Amino acid sequence: MKKHIVNCMIVVILSIIVSCKKTDLEKVVTEIQTEDKKKVDYDLSIMNYNMFSAFTYEIMCDTEKYINKRMKIKGNFDSSIYEGKRYFSVLIWDPTGCCPTGMDFLPPESMTYPTDFPEKDNIITVIGVLKYTEIEGEKYLTFNAEEVSWDK
Repeated sequence: MKKHIVNCMIVVILSIIVSCKKTDLEKVVTEIQTEDKKKVDYDLSIMNYNMFSAFTYEIMCDTEKYINKRMKIKGNFDSSIYEGKRYFSVLIWDPTGCCPTGMDFLPPESMTYPTDFPEKDNIITVIGVLKYTEIEGEKYLTFNAEEVSWDK
C-alpha cells in the first residue's frame, strides 16, 4: 500500500514538472533576476518569522559563509538610542505580535536621521552587505545598507 502511494506521488510530481513550459520558467527566473538593480545573494524579504529567525541564527553560527553577501530584508522600521548611539533596525514579528526578531543595519552615509527615514513601524526594504566593521578598535558584524526604501 505504501509503495502504491509513493508511486502515485512520483507520477503526480513528474507530471507537474513536465507540464511546466520552459518559457514560463525562463520568464519567472528573469523577473526575479531583474527585480533588484544588483544581484541579491539571500532574499530574506520573502521569509516568514520562523524562517527569518532560523536564518539569522545560521548567520551567527556560520558567519564566514555570509560575509560580503548581499541580502534583502523587509519588515517594520525601528530606531532607538542605546548608550548615546542611534541604532536602526528591520523587525519581523511573530504571528501573535509579541516577539520580534530582526537585524540592525548601518544606513548609507547619504541618509540623515530623521529627515531621510520613515516613521517608526513603517514597512521598509533594506538591501545591503553583511561585513565586519571596526568600531572603536573592536570588530563587529554589521549589515551595511546600500538601499533603504519604503512607501511614502
